[in-house]
Amino acid sequence: MRSYCSKIILIIIALFVSEFTFSKTLDNDSLKVLNIIKKINQNSSRIMKVELEGNIEYESNQSGNSGSLFAVIFKPDSCYARIRGTFGITGAIMMLTRKEFTYYNAIENFVIKGPPTEKNLGIILRICISFDNLINIITGSFILPDSLTKDCKYIFTNAGLIFSKIDSTNTKKEYWIDTTNSTIFRIKSYNDSSKVDYEINFSEYKVINGIKFPFSIDFKRELKKEYLWLKYTEVNFSVYEFNYKINIPKSAKIYIWN
Repeated sequence: MRSYCSKIILIIIALFVSEFTFSKTLDNDSLKVLNIIKKINQNSSRIMKVELEGNIEYESNQSGNSGSLFAVIFKPDSCYARIRGTFGITGAIMMLTRKEFTYYNAIENFVIKGPPTEKNLGIILRICISFDNLINIITGSFILPDSLTKDCKYIFTNAGLIFSKIDSTNTKKEYWIDTTNSTIFRIKSYNDSSKVDYEINFSEYKVINGIKFPFSIDFKRELKKEYLWLKYTEVNFSVYEFNYKINIPKSAKIYIWN
């Protein structure tokens, strides 16, 4: 009888502790962070096929230019982009996949083909950037870790939530999040010396077909004096086919890169 009563008491204590712990977990900051991240990831996962129109401007130590941009992106591995300059004259067209890129300079009539390495894209785009990062920046969509590990840190500030993560390459990224709208408004990536490698700012979010999308994107790498500005005027998610191609003139000179 005494043993039976002891078991009942232990069960009651266990239920009390469990209920107390559960209630405490529901109120803590970690759960708030995970809930915000979940909303961001759900929004980003809906940005898979998109057609973009707007203006582009870039600047680096080597050169600078601006023009109108038309781009179609099919995640995770296809991108078509066309840039037009003064008087609507096509300046450059690019077809980009995970295996190969084709870049056609219509002004100077030459073509470059090769693998989309960070080095190759850096030469073409004047901004050193990886394939995935380029696609994510253009579409303003990022998938954040959906669990908190020892490599994750967060802090709530007056500006919102700052969530940081150190990835497998020992690169630290900070995501500055608007907690009211569950949108990323700034990303900072740090190099090995803990200096800011690059910073991206996202603003002018609009809701299209239930998807939150930034119409203004500002990329800057102060250490290398590399800058990119995107200002969209039209964003269309009702794109069903990726049937774009580059018509290369027979007179164009072709270069193959490794």
